[in-house]
Amino acid sequence: MNREVEFGILDLFFKINVSRPEVTRIVVKTNDDNEIILPETQQYLVYIENKDGTKIRLYDSVMVFKKNLHTQKPFEMVLKSYDFTDHRLFFNGNYQKIKSITYTGLLTIINKDHQKTFSLVDKVWMIMNQIFEQKTFLITQLGIVVNKEDLS
Repeated sequence: MNREVEFGILDLFFKINVSRPEVTRIVVKTNDDNEIILPETQQYLVYIENKDGTKIRLYDSVMVFKKNLHTQKPFEMVLKSYDFTDHRLFFNGNYQKIKSITYTGLLTIINKDHQKTFSLVDKVWMIMNQIFEQKTFLITQLGIVVNKEDLS
């Protein structure tokens, strides 16, 4: 016997909004008023050193800006400058004395809503007829007993 019985449909609705801060530009202003544009992909390779010799990665500064972006309105460009007077920037094997770093970015919202539907199906394992009341029951492989009339 190769019949299947559908017991129901399970619909799952997932409502997902992904908010993601994006840095679109990083500009470093040097002591001689030149601007160095740094690609965000280089944030792990660039270090900032203060006058005491303590170094931090540019990544740490970028993360402060990204955290700030989460408090802003979505899809609005935000420009924020951080003072780094008396600091040095280490990039591409060179040190540059810097005044500030300016970040530009925005908060993006991505809608990832989706729906999944599952049919609850089982194979008929045995059909059993009740003699006196003229009813037919199906017993599935999982042991579920269903009145055949309820499936119609």
